[in-house]
Amino acid sequence: MTYCHHVITVNGRSHYDLESTVTESRDFAGRLLTRLNGTERYSLVLGPLPRGKALDQVDAKLWPLEYIQVAGSSDAMTVEIREGRGDEACQYVVGHSTEHEDEPHVTIPWNGYETTVYPDEVFDAGEATELFAYYLEHSSVPPPYSL
Repeated sequence: MTYCHHVITVNGRSHYDLESTVTESRDFAGRLLTRLNGTERYSLVLGPLPRGKALDQVDAKLWPLEYIQVAGSSDAMTVEIREGRGDEACQYVVGHSTEHEDEPHVTIPWNGYETTVYPDEVFDAGEATELFAYYLEHSSVPPPYSL
């Protein structure tokens, strides 16, 4: 049985420690993702806790450095990954492909803001749940998704 030690943050202010199995953490993340409505509940961030640290031992202004996050509603959200690259971090929008020639853009509203993405960068709660589950074990997104 694989355990993970991650935290989910809802709307940038409510934190849930996921010191549980990957399956339990996946199910919890899935329930939260299905409750996103773009207004009262509009974002989730999933990031690993530093090794040997508890949630109350990290500085929320400096952590997490790497994560997967979503913004929007359960039927239309953007997914982003932030990865460390040496002393820097790079943030990427997750998509189904890398081809975006003259495609129209899609606007995803959340909490009074709007994020504009390509159509293949729009996810629903079910697919985002699978991405979160994969991230729990691999700290990345699976192929064939692109960054």
